[in-house]
Amino acid sequence: MMNNSCSSVQRPTRPAIIAPLTLSVAFMSLLMGPIQAQDASTAWFGQATPQKLQSAEPSSGRDTLPIDSLSLQNRDMDDSDSALSGARIARTMQDIIAISQQSKAAGDPLWGRIGGTRWELMTAEYLAEKFRQFGLTDVHIERMPRNPQWWPSEWEITLLGDPSYGGGSDNVTLHTAFPAQPSPSTASAGIEAEVIYVGAGTPADMLGRDVSGKIAVYHAIFKPGAYSYTGRGLADRLIKAGAVATIAVHEIEANVQFYNRFAGSLEGPGFTISGDDGVFLEAMIAKTATVKPLRAHIKLSSGPRQGLTTQNVFGMIAGTSDEYLMMTAHTDAYFDGAYDNASGLATLVALAEYYARPGAPVPRRNLLFIGTGAHHSGTPGTPFTDTGLQSVGTAYMVDHNRELLGKTVLVLNVEHTALTAVVTGIGGIIATTTETARHLAVSNRSPFLLKHLLEAADRYGVIVPTKTNHFPGGDASNLLRADVPIVSLISAGFWYHSSGDVAENIPTQGLERTARMYAYFLDRVDTAERAEIEFGVPTD
Repeated sequence: MMNNSCSSVQRPTRPAIIAPLTLSVAFMSLLMGPIQAQDASTAWFGQATPQKLQSAEPSSGRDTLPIDSLSLQNRDMDDSDSALSGARIARTMQDIIAISQQSKAAGDPLWGRIGGTRWELMTAEYLAEKFRQFGLTDVHIERMPRNPQWWPSEWEITLLGDPSYGGGSDNVTLHTAFPAQPSPSTASAGIEAEVIYVGAGTPADMLGRDVSGKIAVYHAIFKPGAYSYTGRGLADRLIKAGAVATIAVHEIEANVQFYNRFAGSLEGPGFTISGDDGVFLEAMIAKTATVKPLRAHIKLSSGPRQGLTTQNVFGMIAGTSDEYLMMTAHTDAYFDGAYDNASGLATLVALAEYYARPGAPVPRRNLLFIGTGAHHSGTPGTPFTDTGLQSVGTAYMVDHNRELLGKTVLVLNVEHTALTAVVTGIGGIIATTTETARHLAVSNRSPFLLKHLLEAADRYGVIVPTKTNHFPGGDASNLLRADVPIVSLISAGFWYHSSGDVAENIPTQGLERTARMYAYFLDRVDTAERAEIEFGVPTD
């Protein structure tokens, strides 16, 4: 059995070209070239077997703007200690990522700063120590129970070789295989079954295809922003149609692992694979069809971890009134979690240091910095809170800090600060010279907030779409129940919840741009009247 915390190896040298989704097996086989099953010297039809896990940093690319130039042009703030510099934020981000690496080194099969584990607690303690160093007041950690965490402990997917596929066609392990939440365990002996390809799993794809007793493989594409996923809910439908297991092939070049809560089912085991693994599997389904249908052996041991606790971390800079400006960032993460959410936590630290710097003006409102726990908290079929929402830390705040929230004029959710936009194709993963656009949400649609956000974004070159959402994604969504104005700037990108979410994909200039944008915006919110913030009503 395979422990999927393997180290990375070299990236592939060939392009990952994925077969069209709705092609029939026969037509796919034509695309893949002539069948070579009779050539006993050629294993697996001459198709190179997949590499092991890879890192997912771009193979080329550069930062778009020099940090120094950006800072000199736009530094109209008192920032003599460079608290908001991209390089400084990046170093903090690396400190946070290092905690995840300790989890990986400890052999955790599901590794990272997982909510409810000691690694998340270490992250919270790191944040609290930073707050103390800067001189914030009332620094404390508030513990709370969290719901059970679905946890895979061992798993494997093995494609079964056969002499008809060519001489030397031994079994092949799919290294990127990762169980999809909330997949149940298989029997101890695992499952061996024929593999069937169902394209994207659309009604048209399913015509004439019987998945009963088979392992169903479907092709999944991330839509822009990556929160949307073409295979969402498909695993459950396939299992209910008789499939004994499912495998989602993620259309992405790097051979990385994904923790995907959209590709699982409570009724049967589901997995995700990507990169080389996906190309090989789809090719072999097509090529073996004319000789002997491909079979695979799968095995999974998983279950809920009970009795876990998580925590929120608080630190404050006192203002002259009894009102609050609240800034939140979640502490937990899967894998390295560079973008999600080491970048956000590091930006929160930078803002705390900036506003606590010696000689800084006293703010009008209390500035409250909070690291929230167990954002990634869900086990489908298990209640998250009394409302059914996830994000334990923010849900707990709503349930236990009503008085504080009643005095809060705005929540700024600091999540997913900056990510290099990439393209894939010949040559591998190619970095562009820009960053992924982030979705802007202003929960109360205040014209005042929107005006100053867009002004700040334009000033510092932060890319936002022209259309603004009123529903804040990510960790802040629970706070809607508290009826507090919320601002959120967030997206996901290719590497969402994957081992490809690494520091190499985070541009330092993007960290600085966003941090300065937030500070510029917060300065204007702090001096505004509450009516302006809540309703956009001019006070003059």
